[in-house]
Amino acid sequence: MQYLRKREGAALVEFALVALLFFALLFGIVEFGIIYFQHLSLTHAAREGSRVASLGRPTAQILSNIRTMASGMVDSAQVTVALEYSLDDGCTFPNVLGDNADGTRNNAPSGSLISVRLSYPHSLIVGGFFSFLPGVTDGGLPLRTQAVMQRE
Repeated sequence: MQYLRKREGAALVEFALVALLFFALLFGIVEFGIIYFQHLSLTHAAREGSRVASLGRPTAQILSNIRTMASGMVDSAQVTVALEYSLDDGCTFPNVLGDNADGTRNNAPSGSLISVRLSYPHSLIVGGFFSFLPGVTDGGLPLRTQAVMQRE
């Protein structure tokens, strides 16, 4: 009888160790799946914004398309957008994309490269559990993406 009680205790300790590893693996798979999904959503929204900008649309329409494409996948109100254009074949993007004087088109010259950079503060569902990973701070991971297209 004494022998069986010692075995039950050992089984409980083994179960606790295996369960801890199992749940860490499970939460890791779920967390990285969500991160990957949100990053793909941001990339899709940036590509759509860059496409609309390359057609010469005004910045309000570009931002509207980005927010529409990002909504449902991420909180579009938390998406930070940077619209810029380059005159030196994409070496630098020093010019902020704005609208022309009458507001009907954006101010990027034809042939220039337009960059749409998006960032989103992903909040980890497991909090600080994965805080050892690079880039994770205060239970969050900033997701960033960029799309560049030539202005027609």
